[in-house]
Amino acid sequence: MNNLVIFFADYAIFFLFALLPALWVKNKREWVLHAAISAFAAWLIGKFLKDFFAVQRPYVANDFTPLVGNFSDGSFPSNHTAAALAISVSLYLHKYKWGVPLIIISLAIGVSRILGGVHYPLDILGGAAIGSVVAWITHRLHVHKLLDRLSL
Repeated sequence: MNNLVIFFADYAIFFLFALLPALWVKNKREWVLHAAISAFAAWLIGKFLKDFFAVQRPYVANDFTPLVGNFSDGSFPSNHTAAALAISVSLYLHKYKWGVPLIIISLAIGVSRILGGVHYPLDILGGAAIGSVVAWITHRLHVHKLLDRLSL
């Protein structure tokens, strides 16, 4: 069980990011741009909120060794969950056939971060909300087209 928690908590997110170049090659560039922009924006928002709230991680507050990693930043929100949901929800909104399974994998990443001792459930809910909302906004606004118009 511990190996499964470690895999999802530390490594499964790389699968989601590795999927993006594969989709780029398959001429799904708009999908990839939306997913990448969403993940980056969700991470930035999460980073700001971590610094703002400065919530101690469960293993620090309760003095135990976490199963996965040892982090010096705050607990709320989970950036792993925010980025994972940003990618998977973004692809889901583009009607990608693997959208729902990717969302399930993203949620498993979040749950594994709780089981690994590095996040509270509210951290995961916050990260999931940030990632999902950012993906939806990016999709609705076609952010990559706005960036093209601004020559960025």
